[in-house]
Amino acid sequence: MLIILLLLTIRVAPFEVSVFICRIGLYIYLLFSARSRRQLLKAENVLGKSCFRKALYINKLAFNVALMARMGTAFTRRMVKSALLEGEEHLESSNREHSSAVIASFHYGPWELISEVFTEHGYKIAALVTKRPGHLLDRYFVAMRRRSGLMIVHSLKQAAILARKGFFMGSLFDRTLRAKGDAMNFPYPDYQTSRLPLILAARIRKPIVPIICRFKERRLEVTIGTPGLNEDELKDFFTPFFIQTPFEWLVWGD
Repeated sequence: MLIILLLLTIRVAPFEVSVFICRIGLYIYLLFSARSRRQLLKAENVLGKSCFRKALYINKLAFNVALMARMGTAFTRRMVKSALLEGEEHLESSNREHSSAVIASFHYGPWELISEVFTEHGYKIAALVTKRPGHLLDRYFVAMRRRSGLMIVHSLKQAAILARKGFFMGSLFDRTLRAKGDAMNFPYPDYQTSRLPLILAARIRKPIVPIICRFKERRLEVTIGTPGLNEDELKDFFTPFFIQTPFEWLVWGD
């Protein structure tokens, strides 16, 4: 309940104040979470201190969290209206063929805004997420995501039905406990990431489309890759983004 109250405060406060609150909250979280400190240290060791600067990472993450807390509001809609879609022809091609695809991304940049960008451009989008019955925070996020135009499903059967209806299905390459059972060492060696989007694409027989959402020169930019890439080609697509801006990636997980 306290987390929801905090998210609601961040949602309605002036944006600069929201970013400040998020920054303080993240530093406090680090004080109490040894696992998160270890993950940041690992990222720093792998990438090098000159590339992965802790303060810059926290500042960027605070900005993204404050922004995502506002999803489905007039604030984010203004950003979405001016967003640049690079590679939109891949989505248009699927629409012309009355088909769909699995939209695969990481916890990178303001990823929660991807659904608003799709909705603004007339594409139907849903996401396959784990259902945790009775979890109040999960119910809050489901409600907020629906406000941003994202339909939530909890099973492969539901995902397949919506895909046949022309919905693009969203899924994340996530660093979670699921990765330990079926993982790929990406984006860095010895860093296990779930292959869930690849599994989903195979199960519902749809091509996978990689996508990244970030700010470039103060403008929201969504980069859409070529459909149907294999695992190695997906790594080639994502690697430049992680190298250029590693502080955009949410490394906390498990």
